Amino acid sequence: MTNQSTINEIVREWMFSLPVLVVLIVGLVVAIGRRREYPKVAALVIVSCALSILTYVLVPVVVHVIILMQLVRFTVVAVGWSLTGSCLAAVSVGLLIYAAFLGRGQNITR
Repeated sequence: MTNQSTINEIVREWMFSLPVLVVLIVGLVVAIGRRREYPKVAALVIVSCALSILTYVLVPVVVHVIILMQLVRFTVVAVGWSLTGSCLAAVSVGLLIYAAFLGRGQNITR
C-alpha cells in the first residue's frame, strides 16, 4: 500500500462520514452561539460534538497507520482501537443525552 493510496482511502472514508460531520459541525456552531443562554447545556454539546468530530476524523487515520506499520499484533491493536472508538462514541452520545435533560427538573416560567 503506497502513501497516495492510503491518503485516498482516508479521504474516501471521510467522504462517507461527511453527512454526520456536517451535522456535528452545525451542532457545534449552534452550541457556541447559544452558550450565553444555556451555558451548561452548550458546554456539554460543544464537548460532545468536538469529541465526535475528533473520533470521525482520527479513526480512519489511525487504522491506516496501523495497517502501514504492519504490526505483528495487528488484530489486537485493531480491536483495541475499535473499542476505544466505540467508547468515545458512547461518551459523546451520553453527553448529548445528559445535556438534553439538564435542568428539566427545575420550574422554568416565561
